[in-house]
Amino acid sequence: MTMGRLITAAFFIGIMGLFEIVNVYAMIPPIDRIGGDSSPAQPNHSADTGNDGDVVGSWLITVRMGTSADSVSQSINGNSASSTSTNGNGNGPSASWGERFHTAFLQIHRDWTGSFPVMNVHANQHAIDQLRTQSFIVSAERDGIVSIMAQSGPPFNDLIEGEYPWGVDAIRSGTAWATLKKDLHRPTALPGSHLGICILDTGIDFNQPEFIRSDNSIVIENKNFVGDGHPNAQDGHSHGTHVAGTIAAQLNSKGVVGVAYGVGLFIARVLDDTGSGAWSGVIDGIAWCASFQTHTTYPVRVASLSLGGTGAPAAVQTAFDTAYNNGNGLLIIARVAIAVQIR
Repeated sequence: MTMGRLITAAFFIGIMGLFEIVNVYAMIPPIDRIGGDSSPAQPNHSADTGNDGDVVGSWLITVRMGTSADSVSQSINGNSASSTSTNGNGNGPSASWGERFHTAFLQIHRDWTGSFPVMNVHANQHAIDQLRTQSFIVSAERDGIVSIMAQSGPPFNDLIEGEYPWGVDAIRSGTAWATLKKDLHRPTALPGSHLGICILDTGIDFNQPEFIRSDNSIVIENKNFVGDGHPNAQDGHSHGTHVAGTIAAQLNSKGVVGVAYGVGLFIARVLDDTGSGAWSGVIDGIAWCASFQTHTTYPVRVASLSLGGTGAPAAVQTAFDTAYNNGNGLLIIARVAIAVQIR
């Protein structure tokens, strides 16, 4: 990572910490919990929670390197992953879930082994108990609900009169920006220029003028990972837009300026319009972000998460570690309400 990119990462870390002083954050009230192991997992994880805030019937498993989805499926079902039945739309357990509840049932729902040795399966407890006896299984834990770190303040562009919010001034961004331009011998260089930052949150408001630079959107790529029918990562909540503005709002004599306004944004919508999602969706987003680490114009080097949950499965740590250690170094900056070791 170049000096310029290190400075940008330092900006981001600093501004997120300082923003917490300006904007008092608190966890949103607990989500109502319903159901049990006998209920099938649904595509929209935020609506189907278990006794401990988990996603009913959904599990995250970490496997030994080289383990295939077929191997996992065959160990329980005696057939290949591709031949397991679905509910007709490919998203949830089959209609025979109830009939098979008293026998082991497992279905591969997501296979990330191309990026991380992690899978998401829909299964009952009988199958998980059997799976845990297999030598290729490292861990098998329930998928869990995650929620935004709720913002109590106003939208980012209404925080303060003038373009430079307190946090940007407090970390002496102007001095750092000037040093960056001098070190790069580029007097017109923008902070974070040619750096990609991936934001995993509720999406982004594509119509916000703070995300337009030289008549072009700074959103390079976007994708929705929540099963609620959104065609893209349009923000239906506002939290993701707030975070994106903190990072990359433009220096344009309007609103406020972000700490690294030269970056390109990659938006992974992993939380729905209520601000809720699942750890499996977060892993989906990290895998997607990591796929842009070699982007020709804006290689993604930083991923931002501002969310919390009752606990992070080992598979999440595995995904984070793998993304960081894959040779391109995806730095994951997470403001979470649980203890997650990020290395």
